Amino acid sequence: MIFSSIEFILFFISFTLLIKFFPNYQKHIIIISSLFFYSYWNLAFTFLIIYLFISTFFLIKKKINLNISIPIILLPLFFFKYSSFALSFIKTDFFDFFLYTGELPLAISFITFTAIAILIDIKNKQFNEELTFVNFTEFLLYFPQLIAGPILRAKELVPQLKNKIFFKNENIRFGILLFSVGFIKKIFLADNIAIIIDPYFENPELYGSEDLIKGYLLFPLQIYFDFSGYIDMALGASIFLGIKLPINFNKPYLTGSLTSFWRSWHITLSNWFRDYLYIPMGGSRLSKNRLYLNLIITMTIAGLWHGASFNFILWGFLNGLFLCLEKIYNINNKN
Repeated sequence: MIFSSIEFILFFISFTLLIKFFPNYQKHIIIISSLFFYSYWNLAFTFLIIYLFISTFFLIKKKINLNISIPIILLPLFFFKYSSFALSFIKTDFFDFFLYTGELPLAISFITFTAIAILIDIKNKQFNEELTFVNFTEFLLYFPQLIAGPILRAKELVPQLKNKIFFKNENIRFGILLFSVGFIKKIFLADNIAIIIDPYFENPELYGSEDLIKGYLLFPLQIYFDFSGYIDMALGASIFLGIKLPINFNKPYLTGSLTSFWRSWHITLSNWFRDYLYIPMGGSRLSKNRLYLNLIITMTIAGLWHGASFNFILWGFLNGLFLCLEKIYNINNKN
């Protein structure tokens, strides 16, 4: 069920009616509706998301050391997304049982990162509110951000979910407007660009240099309209409910440097890598050489997060290298 489908429109209408007529059961409606929304893609993978919110809540309540709890949360992500890639280097049939080559579970990366963030935030006292099982589950499963973000921190959403949902006219109007903008980006721009350029990438040998250049120039627009369109629809659906999610794109292609670009593209993901990987490694607090190393490691891991292949690892490494060059030559447009 994607936001730009008639199924989602019917789902969202049913959801809002349930909230309106049964306000005392708001939390349970959000949880059950979110589970239904997730299971609509593949019922079998619902057990995965159940594992993630139960295990994360258990690890929080038992105050398990992060060195143990984070690998436990990462285990499903590694198995489903990276086991095939990692074990491809081992020439033996012994590990075939641990190798997964099927369909990737929906949103497993985003849910995993959200779970890790709340583990670390609670450990570092960045989030101090007492969480019940219902409140925690509602936060982790909240369906507008479930598929592809924005990646939320507990302090951004948990306090809002404690409030009753009231359908205010200004929220309804702006929510529908923002959702419609995202819908147009996705359906009329991203999908139509994809129809043009997908054949170029599938069979590049069949096309001339002009077509390949066209594909090269249109691909960034297709990715932007597709991803930002989804985010606009997620934000619009939330605003409709009176819940504000953080913006995830801020005119990234109008920035003047790669550093500024990554501060404006998928902002919540960039902030996640900054706060939970780059800064804990030392960030820019140590020597310049360590700063450059931290940047390259962070971006290389970010590349691997985007896809389990050497192409993505190389893409992340090169981004880290170019960010270092911007630091060295002081190239950074903060606008």
